[in-house]
Amino acid sequence: MSIGRLFVVVFGLLLLASCNRVEGCLEADASNFDPSADKNCCCEYPKLTLQIYPVVGTTSFVKTDTLSDFSGNKYLIEDLHLYLSQFKMTAPNGVSTGVSDSLTLTLEDATGNSYEEKIEDGYVLWDSDNSSYEVGTFRNFAEFSGLEFFVGVDSAINFIPPATFEEEHALYIQEPSMYEENDNSYLFIRAEVQIIGESVPRVYKIYGEEAFKRIEVAYAITGNQSFDTQLELNADVGVMFNSVDFLTNNENIIHQKIVDNLDSVFSKP
Repeated sequence: MSIGRLFVVVFGLLLLASCNRVEGCLEADASNFDPSADKNCCCEYPKLTLQIYPVVGTTSFVKTDTLSDFSGNKYLIEDLHLYLSQFKMTAPNGVSTGVSDSLTLTLEDATGNSYEEKIEDGYVLWDSDNSSYEVGTFRNFAEFSGLEFFVGVDSAINFIPPATFEEEHALYIQEPSMYEENDNSYLFIRAEVQIIGESVPRVYKIYGEEAFKRIEVAYAITGNQSFDTQLELNADVGVMFNSVDFLTNNENIIHQKIVDNLDSVFSKP
């Protein structure tokens, strides 16, 4: 066989081999790991997912439930939204791990010049009508003993208007609005409360640095490689309004009591 013909045969075999290569994810911690693949591509990674169940004590909460405040005044919670952020799982040695997602936003400075800002993602807008949320990509598969997160939006994000974000993002424009235009701030908590005997619901809008609240929950769980880390939480909406007297407390006192109560609202079922 001539050298030229040999070259053509070898080249053809190599070309055939490359055409027959199987594409797939070759990263062992990916949720679509395929050890039979020849060419690495298309990896999808496990998520930190969250189920948050509204409860009152040991029973599930529904909006038709009539509750009593500190002085026995009857009320209904007609709407309740909270921003939750900076989720981290904590190992027994104290090391914390969060989601790895980030966003790159195009912003403008005071002179109108555009610049790009990379920010940590993982925001959840909890609505008492919904329970299932995807926090973000989570690739740590260790033994954990605790969960921590914040109620609210941190100062690095709080000045960025909702329209800046993609439509499906938790910080995008919401209805009812979760952004206070006059103060250029997201609402950390929005509660619509109907006092029995009053004709119009009261709306409590809580935000500001003093309302940015860190929450810690004892949470023992072991992550499994290539699988989502699935968490469940109870959110006791009755506890959120503990010690509140809607008829005698002014709005500032009610806001502060709600923020103070947040430490006891969330628990592992």
